[in-house]
Amino acid sequence: MCMRVCVAVLAALVTVVLNVMPGVAAEAAQARPWHLTSSETWIPSDPSYLAIAALPRETLWTQPAAVQAPAPAQVTGHAAVVRRKEVQCLAVGLYHEARGESELGQIAVAQVILNRVASRKYPDTVCGVVFENQHRRNACQFSFACDGRSDQPRDMPVFERLSALAEAVMCHSDCAPHVNRESPLARLPGGLRRASHYHTTQVSPGWGRRIRKIGRIGAHIFYVSDRVMSSL
Repeated sequence: MCMRVCVAVLAALVTVVLNVMPGVAAEAAQARPWHLTSSETWIPSDPSYLAIAALPRETLWTQPAAVQAPAPAQVTGHAAVVRRKEVQCLAVGLYHEARGESELGQIAVAQVILNRVASRKYPDTVCGVVFENQHRRNACQFSFACDGRSDQPRDMPVFERLSALAEAVMCHSDCAPHVNRESPLARLPGGLRRASHYHTTQVSPGWGRRIRKIGRIGAHIFYVSDRVMSSL
């Protein structure tokens, strides 16, 4: 008799746990909309993705499936995975390099990154450009990537806004119908569309004397390198 009662009580407890856990998981996903990817293998083994796959996983973030925005309608499979990571890398770059700037200043930084992607002088992916030489302490393209500190964004509302901006910047004909297809890059003055370098007003790097200054937005001074632009 006791055994039957114990089994019944145990079955009831299991039922309660199974009913409660989905709700708890959903609340956790809402409370923590972005989390650090530490163990998942997200890049396929196709050689065309090796430039991105070479990046250490701890530098990239992903949203849980419950809150992940859908990929553009015409981008599916492996291409959709790579597309999301490229947008994410751009958002991380904008967060660390320009989160305190105006939206136009953030767009200008995005333009520099995309111009480097298009140049044969740099890696041919956004992730490759943003994290190039991150293994060389204080000797990489963007200082946040090799300063020895965590690259994980702390201000998540700001990061989410910059993620939306990154998606809009990289939006082309393959965007989902709900995405505005007019690129934010079109807002930049003509000269800044060619920008290949920038630095803050607080520093004066030697390379700034060897290439052409083309403008300033907020705390960033922008330059164009003819060597870089000739390799597009």
